[in-house]
Amino acid sequence: RFEHFHASLMLDHMAESAEISGDRSTATHDAVALELSREWDNGLRALASGRYQKDELDYTYASGASLPQRDSHKFVYKTGLNWLSPTGFRLYASYGTSYNTPGLYQLTHNLSSGYGDLGNELSHGGQVGATWERGPWALKLEASRTLYDKVINYVDLGYPDYKYENGTNLRVQGVEASVAYAGGT
Repeated sequence: RFEHFHASLMLDHMAESAEISGDRSTATHDAVALELSREWDNGLRALASGRYQKDELDYTYASGASLPQRDSHKFVYKTGLNWLSPTGFRLYASYGTSYNTPGLYQLTHNLSSGYGDLGNELSHGGQVGATWERGPWALKLEASRTLYDKVINYVDLGYPDYKYENGTNLRVQGVEASVAYAGGT
């Protein structure tokens, strides 16, 4: 039966350019993503998605010298399960990966100012949680953790100077608990 099966396809293309003091950079970003999900009558839903991204960056100094064209490509994915009971209780969990190239402005600023090139950002993380909604009441308990294997950091060098640099092993994690009551008006 295909009535409980869903599929989505996404195609994306973006181009941008930046210029600082005569130094120019251009970038193109192309991506294709596929998302599949399946729902069962007992309230269970499974989701899997994948995205292939290709980025091309060019940089030319005001003097006319240029860096070699930079090509990056990466496949990222996300999986998840979600269960909703008829009584308003919900359990969910997901895990995924991510990838980003440096922002074109970040890269142009660093190279124009002599601070060097920047690498791509890479991360992976997960989330688990439970919610309950009944009448005007809503309860939530959720935990998440994202590990950045590589990240781009902003570094303040004293006004007005700054740069961007690559960092490693950054962990962002948290637990959230909430109780909400929504009155009649």
